[in-house]
Amino acid sequence: MNAMRSFRRTIAAVAVLCAGGMLVALPSVGDEPTASPAIDAAPAPVPAEKRKVDFVRDVQPILQRSCYACHGPQKQTSEYRLDVRAIAHKGGEAYAPNILPGNAKESPLAQFVAGEGDTLMPPEGKGQRLSAAEVQTIRDWIDQGAAWPDELAGNETDKNDWWSLRPLVRSAISET
Repeated sequence: MNAMRSFRRTIAAVAVLCAGGMLVALPSVGDEPTASPAIDAAPAPVPAEKRKVDFVRDVQPILQRSCYACHGPQKQTSEYRLDVRAIAHKGGEAYAPNILPGNAKESPLAQFVAGEGDTLMPPEGKGQRLSAAEVQTIRDWIDQGAAWPDELAGNETDKNDWWSLRPLVRSAISET
């Protein structure tokens, strides 16, 4: 009988873990109700100065979801893009430079997404606002140097480099 009770407690503990780490332990059949110790559902957050923010894992998904609609490959409001590293750092028509590596407090991008100052990004009705945790991720990334992998740097294209805007060039005539 003791072995069966131990087995039931083990199953109950496994059920708690499988249920997503709920803070309540499930009583096993036949047990008397007792107070159960709290179970930590998530590990304590790692302080920003110890946690390395990764552009691909942490920052790029935020930018894609909340910023690319107006500052991405299809549209560049204020001539600003967040999918091309050089333009993202340099800035658009105003507030240049937008990213000051190592200084999130003074970086316009961090101020915009946090709603500090005169501009809030994304504007009302233009995209999903960033949560406090996402704003902190952007700030931490900038404070840690705003590392952006070369393979994801993107290409800065010249808008005036269309075939139709290039000067005409006389073709060489073949002598056949």
